[in-house]
Amino acid sequence: MKNRALPICILICCTTICPKLFGQIDYTYEKGKSFKDTNALLMADTVDLTSISSPIPYEKSVPEQNQTIAYPIRLPGYVRGIFFSRDSRPGDFEWPNNTNRLLPWCFNDLKELTDVHYPGIPSNAAPSTLGDALLLELSNGEYLFAKAVTGSNSLSWLQVNANGSITLYVSTLGKDYLKSRVPLLLIHQDKSIYSTIRQAYKALMKNTEVSDLKSRTTKEYFEAFRYLGWCTWEHYHYDIDESKIVSDMEAIESSGIPIRYVLIDDGHLANKDRQLTSFTPDGQRFPAGWKNIMSRKKDNKIKWIGLWYSLSGYWMGLSPENEFPQTIRQTLYRHNTCLLPGKDSVHIRTFYHYYVSTLKEYGFDFLKVDNQAFTLPLYMGSNESIRQATDYNRSLEAETHQQNMGLMNCMAQNVVNTDHTLYSNSTRVSIDYKKYDENMAKSHLFQSYTNTLLLGQTVWPDHDMFHSSDTICGALMARSKAISGGPVYLSDSPEDFIKANIFPLIDEQGKLFRPEAPAVPMPESILTNPLWSGKAYRVAAPVGNDAMALICYNLNVSPHYQCVKTIIRKEDYTLRNSFEQASPNHKERVLLYNWESQDAKELSDSSTFESTGFTDRLFHLCPIRKGWAVIGIQEKYLSPATVQIRSLTDNRLELNVLCTGTLKVWIEKAGKQELRNISIDRPKKIVIEK
Repeated sequence: MKNRALPICILICCTTICPKLFGQIDYTYEKGKSFKDTNALLMADTVDLTSISSPIPYEKSVPEQNQTIAYPIRLPGYVRGIFFSRDSRPGDFEWPNNTNRLLPWCFNDLKELTDVHYPGIPSNAAPSTLGDALLLELSNGEYLFAKAVTGSNSLSWLQVNANGSITLYVSTLGKDYLKSRVPLLLIHQDKSIYSTIRQAYKALMKNTEVSDLKSRTTKEYFEAFRYLGWCTWEHYHYDIDESKIVSDMEAIESSGIPIRYVLIDDGHLANKDRQLTSFTPDGQRFPAGWKNIMSRKKDNKIKWIGLWYSLSGYWMGLSPENEFPQTIRQTLYRHNTCLLPGKDSVHIRTFYHYYVSTLKEYGFDFLKVDNQAFTLPLYMGSNESIRQATDYNRSLEAETHQQNMGLMNCMAQNVVNTDHTLYSNSTRVSIDYKKYDENMAKSHLFQSYTNTLLLGQTVWPDHDMFHSSDTICGALMARSKAISGGPVYLSDSPEDFIKANIFPLIDEQGKLFRPEAPAVPMPESILTNPLWSGKAYRVAAPVGNDAMALICYNLNVSPHYQCVKTIIRKEDYTLRNSFEQASPNHKERVLLYNWESQDAKELSDSSTFESTGFTDRLFHLCPIRKGWAVIGIQEKYLSPATVQIRSLTDNRLELNVLCTGTLKVWIEKAGKQELRNISIDRPKKIVIEK
């Protein structure tokens, strides 16, 4: 792992250049404060990524009384890559507060990321050179993934330097000192880009010192999130009250759209200067508390109601002027300008038991917990900052699980948060959606799908709410939500719902048709910025009955690439099983179904399509077996997810059809081919004869 041939004189020289190298560092977090080139003890060893001996290497001899250590990183030869970091907006909060801004910055040479002319992402600022992960396509054709990790009270991060080199830092981010033994990185190299990331996360899950994680496939998915929802935020922002929510719940139920849960977002909290004073809602906006809203719940209508809260209470923590019980006040301590739970794990867990049980007693079924990434900054500059911030996540996970509360993680793209989702199975992968903003929508899709390569190993990705009435991308966003597999929740005013964009997502009860795994970019789209590539951006997900859903986008922002070509090849289908680590079937015959034009043909080699402007094209690749290919209900975006094949012979097909609509089945008999349309008036079992 380490190259001990690195001359010890580097350490001596750095001590001369940086006279404060071994001094105490003030890690108190402030807006606009950067931790670039932070003072650190430069270790004599090099972290050598050309020779990997362990998926999580450790430093076992940290010199005493050091807050922060640093290593030069030796990289193997590479062709291109992605650096995952937030954008760096002058005067704004900086790393480690990634919030929901962990973005994929593509490069051919790392030093491009420090160039003022780097094209980047139009709706975002320049890339931060402090980040959490690195994905490389190597010169030998393999792939390398490296990611920052937490220790018992340490956090690592990567810094891209002006010359294209990388420095690894490990720190307590506080007044205390590193232990003698700390984890450095998560690393894996493999021939497949999907396997590289998947195997890295498998190693991460096994190491309980650096993570509290389970695979997405082994965790329960909260029942409400299987259905269509609605959120107050993009419609009202902070301007909510009881009468507006009750009125909109009535309008939702009258709309004819089976929305099954309502999520009450920010605007209800009792607070002073953005610090929480009580878990009782704001008395002026909600004079009856939550009683009248909870009375609206019905099993066959809006069955579940969720509530937005911040992980640390509110945006800036807990107010010293609060109404908490004395037993809870005793669990808190003052740090900087707010109160925080702590300092030991028992106090933190006690606070979160009170937090979750209070909201559950009001009648809420799930929580959307936001601002998670800001918890570490609130603790920074003290003692055991990382341990306490990690305990926040652990306690929230444990209490929501124990009390059977659903949990949406939001603005949680820091390592402390992403690596400690033991029970919850949904995390935001994107910056907030904004209606009528084309460039932001393109960035949103690029970020969401790319981040799913990482976060989708342990949770279903939440692409955020959207407006079905968005004239720029309402239908396009609906299809991206469908293929994501994550929660889908509208935020239009109910009177603005566009049914044509909504009903293709759901059955008659509002249940979502979902893929078997979340959509991720196809290999050629992963390491290229689709906003500037001049090429189509393709994403895919495995769907029911061994089918694959494929969406091809034109996300280019340059007027030179208003029209791009999309090529779909038969070998694309063989990647279906790569997403979930199963063996591909190269001999399979494949039907290519164009969802928009409703036509189908066997994909014997390749097909080419054009996409003009900000558009998407949805296709289904369905296996042809014994002369049958089952497409499913045409009216639904994920058509193959609407049917279940019970049995299939040369002449007979038996299906469970899960919703009403037009069932499409490809049939081959006596050298003839037919795309048969069958009207389905109710969910049922049917038998089809050739």
